[in-house]
Amino acid sequence: MKTFFLKIIKALLISNSISITAITAQTNTSKSTIPSAQQIIAAISHDSLQGRKPVTRGYDKAARYVEQQLLTIGAKPLFGTSFVDSVSAYYGYNVVGVLESPHSSNEYILIGAHLDHLRILSGAKKDSVFNGANDNASGVAAVLKIAEALSKQQLSKKVIIALFTSEETGLDGSNALAKKIKAQQIPLKYVINFDMIGTTMINAPKKVFITGFDKSNLAVTANTLLQEDFLLKDAQAEEMELFRYSDNFSFYRELNIPAHTLSTFIMRNFDCYHRTCDEISVIDVKNLEAIIQKSTTFIIELLKQNSQIALN
Repeated sequence: MKTFFLKIIKALLISNSISITAITAQTNTSKSTIPSAQQIIAAISHDSLQGRKPVTRGYDKAARYVEQQLLTIGAKPLFGTSFVDSVSAYYGYNVVGVLESPHSSNEYILIGAHLDHLRILSGAKKDSVFNGANDNASGVAAVLKIAEALSKQQLSKKVIIALFTSEETGLDGSNALAKKIKAQQIPLKYVINFDMIGTTMINAPKKVFITGFDKSNLAVTANTLLQEDFLLKDAQAEEMELFRYSDNFSFYRELNIPAHTLSTFIMRNFDCYHRTCDEISVIDVKNLEAIIQKSTTFIIELLKQNSQIALN
């Protein structure tokens, strides 16, 4: 999640020799299997990606990896013929696709997570890479695995799959996408964002908290469908106003629709926040997989039931 005191750092410009290849829309009817959540996290938090700071080779590598998974599950680009959704030379680009069935309505939901992280720590004697395994390779893995499951369903709505750039500098990627969706009058109904779900909540294993619990009926509806309290209200998250500090807020602010983030991160349960120790070894894989499974279940049910999610 965005640091309250983080200053916007001047982004590195990539040389013209590094181009973003447009990917032609295509559908993979075989619905091949993508890697496991653990494998996805390991791939995009690897040292070779050097922290996935926007407008770097490392971010480009992460984006190409994500695009390949979207192609594998049969997603199409939402805009034109490329998954690349340019924001600016300064902030880089989002990766945005869409899933739909032959009988999907013209209504959309969005499932998202930020793909970017930080940088290389200059002058470090040992570990210099901010790998961002929990922040936010864990969220990206959740989005891709949920998308894989959705690709095998008959969907009542179209599902936008969005991996955002420049969350760490101020929600810049999601803000640009929200404005673009508004300008193109895409009928987006609600947003479910995943941010830092790789650790276990204290006293609530295999559960998440949802930011802005009372702002819509999403949490109550999802918990009813699951027949358990999976999406929790966290007092500290409310006190810290975390609703405003992840990519969900861009869509709430710009489109005035239900938009929430699911997370397990509060400062007291994760010591590696914005530190070089945020590596694959800190991820509670079994807990993460349980969260992905339950999230997949309630999202599928929301679509099957054509549940009406609205602001309170």
